[in-house]
Amino acid sequence: MINNLSAKGSSTFPSSVIDSVILAINPSKKSVKAANVNRRNAQIDDLGSKLNIKNIINGINDILNKLIIFGINFLPILQSFVYLW
Repeated sequence: MINNLSAKGSSTFPSSVIDSVILAINPSKKSVKAANVNRRNAQIDDLGSKLNIKNIINGINDILNKLIIFGINFLPILQSFVYLW
């Protein structure tokens, strides 16, 4: 039953919390290793969601589009200064 709780988890008690409780009750080497692997995988997933490559590319694309639009709109003003000078 304890192993089933560890595998599933729930919204109230995430699997990492359940693993910690299990380790406090029965700190066997296998359960310690499994908890470490689960924790590492959760950290990697969290990092992946923060550094979503698609979002970074979309952000860069958006900035470039705004710079191009600004350049097109600013060009007549720049030309008028050149003519005045």
